[in-house]
Amino acid sequence: MTRYVSILDRLPRTGLAGVVLALVAVHAMPAAAQDDAPPPPTDIDNDADKLGVQSPAEEDLARRTEAEEEAAAEEAAAAQAALASELASAGRFETELNELLLPDGQLDTSQDDAHIKLMSLATRCGILSNSAMHDEVRLVLLGYQARALAAMSSIRPARDPGQAEQLNDVAQQIAAIELPGAAAAADYWLLIADMTQQASAKQTPAKRQARTERALRAFIRRHAQDAAAAEYLLDTRLALAELMDQRGAQDGVAKQLEWIGELPKDSPRLGDTNRLHRSVERIGTPITFDSISTQLMNWRSSDHIGKPVLIHVYADSVEPSLRMIDVISRSIVEGSLSGIAVVSLRVGDPVAGSSSPPWPTLPVQLEPDGVLDQLGVAALPTLAWLDREGKLASIGTTAAVLNQLDVIQLDEPEVATDDADASEPPQKPAGADAAAPDELPDPDETDVENAPF
Repeated sequence: MTRYVSILDRLPRTGLAGVVLALVAVHAMPAAAQDDAPPPPTDIDNDADKLGVQSPAEEDLARRTEAEEEAAAEEAAAAQAALASELASAGRFETELNELLLPDGQLDTSQDDAHIKLMSLATRCGILSNSAMHDEVRLVLLGYQARALAAMSSIRPARDPGQAEQLNDVAQQIAAIELPGAAAAADYWLLIADMTQQASAKQTPAKRQARTERALRAFIRRHAQDAAAAEYLLDTRLALAELMDQRGAQDGVAKQLEWIGELPKDSPRLGDTNRLHRSVERIGTPITFDSISTQLMNWRSSDHIGKPVLIHVYADSVEPSLRMIDVISRSIVEGSLSGIAVVSLRVGDPVAGSSSPPWPTLPVQLEPDGVLDQLGVAALPTLAWLDREGKLASIGTTAAVLNQLDVIQLDEPEVATDDADASEPPQKPAGADAAAPDELPDPDETDVENAPF
């Protein structure tokens, strides 16, 4: 940076004060030096000072100062132009990414050689980031590389776990950049890398989901007050809300949605939030249905008012939804589901040789205002709870929904504090978050994947 000398240091000593200072200086010097002392200020200088006219020395100083300022401004403008040019050049990768990825960040596998193109893009971004002249450009390029690696690893983590390691390395490079938002970006991609590695690890969905929830909450807790982390907080809150919705904790989903607020109409995440809103809005809706069971008994939901009802939705043709029958059966035998009514809704035609639940099973079809439509079933298996009044209390797609019984059976449910938001502004809604992730059923009994309905 240019170092400017104070203008006061350059001004001639003029006027009465100048004369006094000059005299003091002269008398302080040895006699031999007094002959070499500068002449006292002239009347011309005094007159110029009184009239406000610059002296020749002042004019020279002003010219030099103006020249230095102009040179500094030109230098700053050139630097800004170079940065803008580099950012514009890097911006072309965003166009390529958007052409290869879906709005949710996943790879568009319908395109030919999409995976190869994405790998090439990640490699080019990595190479250019090493030669970038500005940290701002380097941060952008590493962000594009991270997005590409995350999309590639999400479609085949088990076959290529090395991509998660590459993503981890990119996140570490981002962490070394001292710019606003770099720390949040690094933490976000480290989180994605960890989730990718967990997806390829040998563990049950229940353990994987519990670990993921804890990681998402930790990220929110660290960056809740970071304005530069808004984009990453949106993604983590949506992911946390999605996991809560899967385990039937719609009260926690509502809390995350309130924090997220209303998204712009052109937001690529609007579809996700709208679906989650519909899931929350169904809670408290009276569910009424009746049918002749496969056991040739007339089953009516109204006959079970006064106690919780567990609804299991499955199809003989969807093997994962059949495995849920064993999970429910064991929970009943162990006594964790005592004092409730259980009913299964079989979607579609029966398949010869398929196991049937030992409790009432009702054949159903997808029809307007039918029970599946009332529940909003979108995947199999689905588990739902009706409270003592016959209203929908919880619905999800994993065995963790069974844990919601503890909340349903409370006459006055306690509001649980979401520790992920402990550092966030108190004026935001507190909400409730039932069933902590660590309370999931035995992992060996919850290895049930979902199938789209």
